[in-house]
Amino acid sequence: MKRLSLLLIILLSVQSSFAQVKPKDIDALVEKAQKQWNVPGLSVAVVKAGKIFLSKGYGVMEEGK
Repeated sequence: MKRLSLLLIILLSVQSSFAQVKPKDIDALVEKAQKQWNVPGLSVAVVKAGKIFLSKGYGVMEEGK
């Protein structure tokens, strides 16, 4: 549930001003949320108009590794 909530927060943040968003902005937002929610790793994919805008993994699959 924690991970789903994090994903929804990120998606809503990005969706509101997508035209102005750059991949580095998403990186900063994800990394901040990851630390705040204590999530060791996650992946993000952003698709706009059928094209991949960003597809990236952050952190690790298992904490401590």
